Amino acid sequence: MDEKRILSRLHSGTAGEICRFLAQRHGATRTEIARWIGIAPSSVSWHLSRLNSGGIVVSEKCGRKTTYCLTSCALTLLCTCLPDKKYPIE
Repeated sequence: MDEKRILSRLHSGTAGEICRFLAQRHGATRTEIARWIGIAPSSVSWHLSRLNSGGIVVSEKCGRKTTYCLTSCALTLLCTCLPDKKYPIE
């Protein structure tokens, strides 16, 4: 994993907002993320797809729902870059 690439996504606009939300809410659905950020679920899907292919977010199928969370590496980088925020490390 390229840390600079991950850090650029963690700090960039909507993708960064999604990452910060997932750092606080491990295992959120696409709908929950969309409501929190205030954008369409289809836009969240697009960002999650990019974050997933970048090794920042992983998904898990739970019955009919899919939940998303940060990878441990991404969560560690987020906590290191923004130490003034309180992020749970799971």
